[in-house]
This record gives sequence, structure tokens and C-alpha cells, in this order.
Amino acid sequence: MAKNGEWAEYEKVIHAPAPRSVKQWDPFPPRTVTEAPSKEYLRRIALHEEFVSRLRDALSSAEWRVRALPRHKLQFEEIAPAALLKSGVISFVRSQVGKLEEVEIIPSTAEERLTKLIWFIEQVCSVVPPKSGMTKPMIQDLAERLFEFHVGDDVFKVAWVEAKIPTGYKTGGRPKQ
Repeated sequence: MAKNGEWAEYEKVIHAPAPRSVKQWDPFPPRTVTEAPSKEYLRRIALHEEFVSRLRDALSSAEWRVRALPRHKLQFEEIAPAALLKSGVISFVRSQVGKLEEVEIIPSTAEERLTKLIWFIEQVCSVVPPKSGMTKPMIQDLAERLFEFHVGDDVFKVAWVEAKIPTGYKTGGRPKQ
């Protein structure tokens, strides 16, 4: 997520204190005065927001999977990236997102992407009846638009062969009128 020494810079400014606020009681009414933030604190906030933005962009693609250790559990679990995107608190230093500790972001394998594509083809073919006008190229185009990863012709052909598809999709011809 970090580029060109940004992580080293982030480690330098991570302990920059937040601006202090002081309550003044005199003159009445009481008011809170906050000091101006330091340059290091502003840089820390900017870098953190940039890292969070890059993390959200990376997780929105299907090329990554997430493993984490939920609190009070002893075993890592697979976490849906969409659930991680909704989390409000992200700490890169402690590898913590919300109530999840020891979060690991791992590249998903080509096999996992193929499995997702096979599942998608089976779902479309089970919902849309055969001979209804939906063709194999239309399903491939739909997959290309819905998935974040590239769906090539060769990968789609392999997924099409391995998917459990009703026979009406595998035979040619026009739908009966």
C-alpha cells in the first residue's frame, strides 16, 4: 500500500501528538481552546487517509482475500473484503481493523477466481432459462462487467466447461417461437 518510502515517513510521524484542548473558565462562559496541529500530526493524518483509500481500492477488487483473528478466538478466519470496507477503525501499526486483530491481506489465487467465475456461470444459467435469448457471449460480457478482475476468453472457456450448466445452453439453435 505504501509507495516510495511513505511507510518509513509514516513510522516517523506515527507518534506525533494530537492537538491539545484546554478548557478556559475565565472569562465566563467557559470555552474550549484547541491548539493548532503540528506539521507532523497533519502529515500523519494525510498518510493514514491515503493508506486507507488505497486499501479500500485494493479490497474492492477480487484479487485479494482477507484472513483475520477475531477477538477472543484462537483461529484465523476468512473475512469478506466487503465487511472490512465497512469498518470504521483501521490501524496499520497494530494490524487491526475494527474488532479484528492480526489482519492479513493475501493475493487471491487464479484458482479462487476461476471458482468464482464457475459459480457465477452456474447462478446465471440457473436463473435465466435456456433458449431465452441469453447467449454464452452475453454471459461472458456480464461477468467481465461485474467482476473486478479480467475475464479472458481462455479462462471463460475453462469455466464454461467445468460449470454445471443445463443442456439447453450447450446446444445451438434459436429459441422456439
